[in-house]
Amino acid sequence: MAVPNSEELARCVEQIDRDRLTKTLCELIEQPSVNPFGEAPKGAEEGEQRVAAYLRDRLAELGWTCDVDEYAPGRYNALARFPGASAGRALMFAGHMDTVETTGYPQALTGVVRDGRVHGRGACDMKAALACYLEVAEVLAERSISLAGDLLIAGVGDEEYRQEGAKAPRRSARPGPGPTR
Repeated sequence: MAVPNSEELARCVEQIDRDRLTKTLCELIEQPSVNPFGEAPKGAEEGEQRVAAYLRDRLAELGWTCDVDEYAPGRYNALARFPGASAGRALMFAGHMDTVETTGYPQALTGVVRDGRVHGRGACDMKAALACYLEVAEVLAERSISLAGDLLIAGVGDEEYRQEGAKAPRRSARPGPGPTR
């Protein structure tokens, strides 16, 4: 498909698979990513490594390039790129992967759907946005849509404390070239 116009993009909204979106959000909730607040992660629940790997793997399956960067010991960012068809402007969807602690939240790492809503640690802050970004990637792939410029998805760490993930210098401002079409 050629670069879509606004009407074609609006039709893409109809392609959103709510069940897949819900499943993705539940899977993200199940990836522990508790912020260790200035310390190196001490246990399996701390740090963003699992969420970064999940983003990388899902996007790689769709033909995106993705770099996972350890910006501090046990702390990770992910940056993925869907190459544009021409030199149009790039757009970045960015969200943080870390959550606050799970103490006192018995089902924190279980995505539970109740009354049409997903519950679990990070469901609304901000793993739901990350799930939406992945759904956009799915729709683009299913419809073989090319965009004029690059689309980037960034998952950053440490928003809950000092935003070090967003401030971390990157080895490269953009992941390498994407697949040719």
